[in-house]
Amino acid sequence: MPPTRDQSERIIAARARFHAQWWDDPRLGVSIGTWLAPHDPQIQIFAQEFERFADRVGDRRPPERRHIYERLIDCGHRLNERTAT
Repeated sequence: MPPTRDQSERIIAARARFHAQWWDDPRLGVSIGTWLAPHDPQIQIFAQEFERFADRVGDRRPPERRHIYERLIDCGHRLNERTAT
């Protein structure tokens, strides 16, 4: 079962707090985790998984939402270059 709207909002808020805590932390990619290489195949894997998801949900998602993800995927390599510098 999908979470309720209230549960979804709490999940999103918790994830936002988590990301805010770690945003630009100098330990990331050094002593905690690793960054993807600028042309890591993981971006293409994500693109394929998103395409399957988007096809499955069809028109239940607004086209603007799909466009946001497509823009993110298109910029993925450039965004990964930022973390490499």
